[in-house]
Amino acid sequence: MFRLVASICGVLLLTAGPSWAASPPPPQPAAAPAGAAETTEREALARRYFVAAHLDAAINTVMKSLMPAMTAETLDANPDLQATDHATISDVMNLATRESVKDIMPEYIDGVVKAVSTVYSLEELKALVAFYESAAGQSITAKNAQLAGPVTQIMMGLMPKLDDSIERHVCEHLKCDAGSRLAPRNES
Repeated sequence: MFRLVASICGVLLLTAGPSWAASPPPPQPAAAPAGAAETTEREALARRYFVAAHLDAAINTVMKSLMPAMTAETLDANPDLQATDHATISDVMNLATRESVKDIMPEYIDGVVKAVSTVYSLEELKALVAFYESAAGQSITAKNAQLAGPVTQIMMGLMPKLDDSIERHVCEHLKCDAGSRLAPRNES
């Protein structure tokens, strides 16, 4: 499951836009609280950003690129399914995932709109929408979607190194032996 979450994070970082690909800028103060009219305008702009940046399609692309890993993890976690045709399981998981994403999408969109409209100022939202609705913004968004599969594969390929590194660092802090599944170090 950790690999799946890490892969999702990697793909989302890429598909979220060019601003996440660069070094983060210094922290900016949170957007000032808005009155009712400005809140409504911010939320409308956040919805336009969601549509212009094709964030719903990005989620679908992420899920599609993760299906092989999700199928493998399902098979590993359910040995009784091993005898079932792999293609059947893959088809069922694809269908179930598409249906599930469709089920949660309205709530997801509402949550993202609320978060985006709270974090960004009115001016920042206007700039985001202007960019993502522009020809350059649309081109970049399309190209980011094309990278979802390769980025997922890169992340999946790095997962063994990442797992080992995380375990090593955890053990440095918790004084355990790396490689022993975080067993406490015997300090007798």
